[in-house]
Amino acid sequence: MNKREYIIFILLFFAAAGLAGESALRTSADANRPKKEIKKIVSLSPSNTEILFALGAGDEIVGVTTYCDYPAQALSKEKIGGFFAPDIEKIVLLNPDAILANSTLQSEAIRQLQRAGLYVMPVKNANLDEILESIAIIAQTIGREKEGDALRQKLDAGRRDAKIRLARYTGKPRVFIEVWDKPILTVGRRSYLSGLVAEAGGINVAGGADADYYNWDIEKIYAANPDVYLRLRGNDMGSRADIMPDTLRELEAVRGGRVVTVFGDWIVRPGPRSIEALPQIMDAVYSEGREK
Repeated sequence: MNKREYIIFILLFFAAAGLAGESALRTSADANRPKKEIKKIVSLSPSNTEILFALGAGDEIVGVTTYCDYPAQALSKEKIGGFFAPDIEKIVLLNPDAILANSTLQSEAIRQLQRAGLYVMPVKNANLDEILESIAIIAQTIGREKEGDALRQKLDAGRRDAKIRLARYTGKPRVFIEVWDKPILTVGRRSYLSGLVAEAGGINVAGGADADYYNWDIEKIYAANPDVYLRLRGNDMGSRADIMPDTLRELEAVRGGRVVTVFGDWIVRPGPRSIEALPQIMDAVYSEGREK
């Protein structure tokens, strides 16, 4: 995902979050579930694609979004459009037995596909608990309970290891999470990234807002006075803020060298690799950062 795509992603994220209404959707894994065995699956998000491959169901995937690039095998799958604008007609023509969608951000696509008579499974992934629960539900739905149990055990073990490591540290650093710099975007308590920082021992200074992604101005950042200024980026997003802007130079976290930029799709995408992100986020929260 390049810079332009990421900006569009964030802007659409705001719009979708404001319009989402889960109450109108069939969110149960059993609702409208087909009687036949599920052999053809369409994934409407990179996170769900990663879960399916991790469960060993890669061969059953017949369609993915243009953003689904991990694992490498996902690149060869039929593309059904973007995250917020999947090609409904193309998906219908693929005639999948099941479609995995984001429960909150793809509500309109879910409605359209359900009206077309297709089985859609809305997947929740707002935090690590929901990710683990979704893996179990998906595994059960597609008939891969054994693989699901094994994957959950592996991820649970990684999470326990992270908690053991966290016990070595003292205090809970207050963290400002920057996901984009112009405009400055951060995350509220509904964001998966806020929960990830909390799991790593930090306190999101913007976590009081009941929001996913939203704008913060410079005055609010100074008022919050975070211990750590954390910038989270996907592998290919880059950042125009390689050096902190002059407007933030007097922030104590900047003056103290506690600015950390962390790159990695496994960090910004909620999925099986999220557990791998915990040690990296922990290092960022508790280690002194440096400008790049």
